[in-house]
Amino acid sequence: RPVVFSAGVPSTFLTNFRASLEFLEQLEKYCLTRQSLNAFRSSTIMSAFLKRWNTSVYFTLRFQEIAGALDQALGSFTLNKVESKKGGQFAMSATTVVWECLEKCWADEIFLPALSDRFLKLALQLLSRYQGWLVSGISARTAALNSQLSGAGGAPPSTPPPAGVPQKSTAGDWTAGSSAEELAMVRHDAECLADLVEGSYTATVELTLAHLPPPAISGIRDAFSQGAVKLRAVLPDIDALCTTSVVDKCVEVLKQMRGITATYRMTNKPLPTRHSHFVPSILGPLKTFISGDQAHGMSEVAQGKLVRAVAEQVTEKYDGMANDLVNTIRKTEMSLKRLKGRRDTKAAAGAQSGEALSDTDKICHQLLLDVQEYGRQLSQVGVAPESVSSYERLSETVNPTKEGPPTAAQ
Repeated sequence: RPVVFSAGVPSTFLTNFRASLEFLEQLEKYCLTRQSLNAFRSSTIMSAFLKRWNTSVYFTLRFQEIAGALDQALGSFTLNKVESKKGGQFAMSATTVVWECLEKCWADEIFLPALSDRFLKLALQLLSRYQGWLVSGISARTAALNSQLSGAGGAPPSTPPPAGVPQKSTAGDWTAGSSAEELAMVRHDAECLADLVEGSYTATVELTLAHLPPPAISGIRDAFSQGAVKLRAVLPDIDALCTTSVVDKCVEVLKQMRGITATYRMTNKPLPTRHSHFVPSILGPLKTFISGDQAHGMSEVAQGKLVRAVAEQVTEKYDGMANDLVNTIRKTEMSLKRLKGRRDTKAAAGAQSGEALSDTDKICHQLLLDVQEYGRQLSQVGVAPESVSSYERLSETVNPTKEGPPTAAQ
């Protein structure tokens, strides 16, 4: 009946098509010679019968089913975690869907050997689609950071958007509000998927297409290997975004340094003897990140690089903010001295003779105590302060003896 050949319901079509092939195999057993077998296979009746099975329509429906599921998963503007009860090797639901779609291409209830080339192409397209989704997100996030810094008059970030990728894409909206922990989740999934594709997935494809000649199998292996390489290529860019996210949080804490001036300016407070209350919290966001579950998905090497990058960037910003603060308070002090009619020589002589320390001296000493404590905080996250070039500059910036004030006991 014509309905038997209909591809409208793919699962039913596949069952009927396979049954017909089994029927033909049984008929071929009646062909006792190679000549009769070839004649049977090339007969007009056989050709007409096989043409009634529209495998192209079947594949189109399967393509829409599989690719549609992927597009729906990647079309979300938020990163959804996989439900814990479902388990699995991925952290994001989107990556889980990608993997399920890749597996469907070779699933027994979907795959047809006659469509091997099309399902192979679909699998590679799915992989490319996911990689493009990652790159678009990274580009959008980096472009947003560039825009923010340009608006603030700052320099663009050191990590540019990936080359050759359009800068305007709604596919990148998923990164807009992503935290460092969520970006680490993306990184974990990208690396995990690359490993699976290059390992067990390629092995499954090779087994399914074992009837192909060795050169074809080798080409398939290379194609999936290249796909895995492209996935891993985005990891450094994700690391850079994670670093920026953590650094921004650290700098928010660091901004409390501006309150030091108000603490000592014209208050007659004594010389400080301990660091400011906020200093132990400067690297708090970094400590929280590396102790979280998502960071555990990063390799030890990747985590070490991120910690190092955060430490260097935060210290660099610390030095810049401290330098601005010190310059400001010294200019303020000079202005006050001129208003009071004091001479620089008289102020220097008074300081050398042991008279009361100025507000500037106290502020600089507080900054020094803070920097020393910050150095201890760096050590706690595994970074030697002396190995960070900007830390030496920072120490010099806040050195109370830089402009001649007396050195107090520490």
